[in-house]
Amino acid sequence: MSGMKDTYKAIFGEDLKKDTYKMIGHSFKLSSRFGKSVCSNCGLVSLRNEFTDWSIRMGCMSSDHPQYEIARKRNSST
Repeated sequence: MSGMKDTYKAIFGEDLKKDTYKMIGHSFKLSSRFGKSVCSNCGLVSLRNEFTDWSIRMGCMSSDHPQYEIARKRNSST
């Protein structure tokens, strides 16, 4: 098993984490205060950009997704 952990770290540059991610769908409601849709479960505001669209597809627990940090870094440089 440690061989797999070493390989993962060599490829992705971070330690292998156990999957704590579970897909739970968003429940969006239009906020009259912001004029945007806001998830009543996790508070995500639908900004209609690439990272928000990714987070919407991954669900309310998107911050626990194994690809979260990669997606955030990829979209923060623009």
